[in-house]
Amino acid sequence: MAAPIWGSFERNTGTWTPYSAAENRAIESAFVRGDANIELPTCFNAVLHFNRSGGNHHQLTPAVGSKPPGFRSVLRGTASTKVTLYWWDDGYARLWKLDMPPNPAQYTQEVEIYAPEAAAAEPGYTWQWCDLIGNDLAHAVELNWHAYAPEHGDEIEAAWSQKSILQLVIGLTGYQIGDWQGIYGTQRNQTTGCVRQVRRGRYSVEASTPEAYRDDSCALCTETFADTPQWPIRRTPCNHAFHYTCLQHILRQGGRANRCPMCRQSLAGMSLRGDHGSSSSVACSMHTSASSIVSGSGSSSSVASAGSAMTHADYLAMMRDGVGYISQAHEAQHQQQASRPHNEAMSQMEYLQRFT
Repeated sequence: MAAPIWGSFERNTGTWTPYSAAENRAIESAFVRGDANIELPTCFNAVLHFNRSGGNHHQLTPAVGSKPPGFRSVLRGTASTKVTLYWWDDGYARLWKLDMPPNPAQYTQEVEIYAPEAAAAEPGYTWQWCDLIGNDLAHAVELNWHAYAPEHGDEIEAAWSQKSILQLVIGLTGYQIGDWQGIYGTQRNQTTGCVRQVRRGRYSVEASTPEAYRDDSCALCTETFADTPQWPIRRTPCNHAFHYTCLQHILRQGGRANRCPMCRQSLAGMSLRGDHGSSSSVACSMHTSASSIVSGSGSSSSVASAGSAMTHADYLAMMRDGVGYISQAHEAQHQQQASRPHNEAMSQMEYLQRFT
């Protein structure tokens, strides 16, 4: 008989995420012992609650800063089997769950179960920053979390392990990283004062620079875009591209000094709001790396699946405004769907079929 596999389903996309091999062993032992729950400090300080009355298990994660408590359905399953998830939308919470909603579900999806790699005794980690802030952090999905460059991640890991404050320079901008709460912390931009949440994520993110920028470099810090795929790129109205962390130093000056470093055209129409408000406040000119997210088990999970329930207008705004890179072809496909009701939600299944 095949060994049971424990894992959870990402609430916004339904993506199956098996616990690491070590976590699986600990969870199974607790389940067999008859424990009511088990704490998982290596999994965002989660607590897995066992349901022994025939219902489904679930995982809860604590609130951190403006990030609200998290919930995920949990399964004790078998590799290569499929389960059905149901989209819940009660006007307050919207998420994928194993439980059937009280009213007929408008959307369902089948998800295949797979095991973590046997070699992955411990989950891998990478330090990430979130592009949403304030109340918008409650709506963050994996697509909203971006990895630091490996060398910066190593510095953050060292500071986190010692619970010390890190002064980090990326491009031309200095950041202060600290205020540790479990595996979360904060990043303060010392140019703009913007505070973002950072985390010790359970994914390795393979970043690559969008093709249109691979042969170019930032004229301010002189680093090539190809060598700095983790750094968001912002294009000016005069069609020159810079690292956003570098361009901030021009935009913050304001007045007559607010000019393109390449051609001296006025940048009065651009602002720093992209680093003060939510991602939707950035003009449609900032691109992050095209990335694939690889879970600790080594299985690839498409970043495109973040649009599990959103309007087409919401998706376009999100992708244009710096959450991720969207190609002209994908944007054209979305524009062709303009006849769809503006406020109609689309499921992950529809999203994947239409826009990937």
